[in-house]
Amino acid sequence: MRNIAKELKDKKNFYRIANTWGTSPYGKTVLVPGGLLKLNSTRISSYLYDYQLINKEKELQEQRTLLKKNNRKKNIENAKLETRFNAKYLVYGPVGFLSRYWQNYFNYKIIRQENLGEIQAAIIIAAPKPNNKENRNYSKIWINEKDSSILQIEWEPESIYDFDGKNIASMSGEFRTVMMLSVTYGFEKNGVRFPSRQLIQEFLVSESGERYLRNEIITNFNDYKFFIVETEVKY
Repeated sequence: MRNIAKELKDKKNFYRIANTWGTSPYGKTVLVPGGLLKLNSTRISSYLYDYQLINKEKELQEQRTLLKKNNRKKNIENAKLETRFNAKYLVYGPVGFLSRYWQNYFNYKIIRQENLGEIQAAIIIAAPKPNNKENRNYSKIWINEKDSSILQIEWEPESIYDFDGKNIASMSGEFRTVMMLSVTYGFEKNGVRFPSRQLIQEFLVSESGERYLRNEIITNFNDYKFFIVETEVKY
């Protein structure tokens, strides 16, 4: 059992079409829809959860109690996440790509070296092999060159489960939606790293390639506490 303080900030951006000056068929100067978007407003919501990840009989369960919403005190057990997007079981992200079992089902390639904070990291790409029918995830993984621990994982948009990118038509053209998910494993205990930060972003991408941040969800994990609960049955 792991008990965690889970701080979440949900940012939503709302856009309007940026008008430009043009000429009408009658030769008059008029405002016409442009090909770009302009930020119209931003809405930010914050949440604080007491979060538990329970491993019971080899089955994972998540439990969360909402303690605060927008800095107002709450005490809602079994609270549902109110964000549009969320990710589950982040602690097992490295296992799903790099465990001995899954190494038989992925191809790996080192693409470059990079400093992640003060740590020298090697970045590899993990892509599923054709025989991998179950775990069709693609990712970039930052690995500590000193001790081979996993520092960060970034999932490729096409492998994010239950997200279908949509095309949105507007007067300024068509936009497609793209997702990005990354997890930083910055908390270490007994040589094992656990999630410290999660970033989920949704973008609107224009036909010419401009990207507009539509939704950003940042989750920080703090105050890890570990418990072992045992039961004994007596006859």
